Amino acid sequence: MHKQVYLSAPAYVLGEQQQPYGRAEGFDAVLQATGMPNFPALWGWGDYYETTDIVQLGQQAAQQTLAACGVAAADIDLVIFAAAHFTDSPDRLLPRLGAMLQTLGCSKALIEGHTLNGCAGYLAAIKLALARVQ
Repeated sequence: MHKQVYLSAPAYVLGEQQQPYGRAEGFDAVLQATGMPNFPALWGWGDYYETTDIVQLGQQAAQQTLAACGVAAADIDLVIFAAAHFTDSPDRLLPRLGAMLQTLGCSKALIEGHTLNGCAGYLAAIKLALARVQ
């Protein structure tokens, strides 16, 4: 049996430092390896955002969502933490995520991490959340 599921009050926070696409690490090597021309208008390239603390970004986005969705943090059973790339090892990242959830008031929430798919990981994380709720 499937339940109807709705996405309510999604939020995101971009990194603190806005950078032009050409400054991305390894950008020139990717162009050379793939034979792609450096035509930003053709590919839709613009700027990207870097951060020094992905957990802080996650906390800001979670605070925005909690403020807008009308669900008490203490009632949340699962938090799916998704990123295109996690720079920390799980041994360092998980305690920080646990502390973040405690700060938010999500005292009983299980953490589930989702990555490895690059930008497509975000859509996959939404589909994963849908499956968990259903």
